[in-house]
Amino acid sequence: RAAALRLELHSADISSAFVNAKLSSPVYMMAPTGMDVPLGEDGKPRVLRLSKALYGLRASPREWFNT
Repeated sequence: RAAALRLELHSADISSAFVNAKLSSPVYMMAPTGMDVPLGEDGKPRVLRLSKALYGLRASPREWFNT
C-alpha cells in the first residue's frame, strides 16, 4: 500500500542499536564462564574492557539515548 501511495519508508533495528551503542566512559567486566582468557601476570583473572554496550548493562539506555 505504501508503494502505491508513493510513500517513503524508513526502518531501524532499535534492539541492535541499543545493544551496540558506543560507551562514553570505560566499563569493565569479568570474562563470562566458558570464555578462555589467560590469567594476568599476578595469576588473577583478567577483566575485559567493553567498547560497546551489552544487553543488561546499566549504562546501555543512557548511551543509546545519547547517540
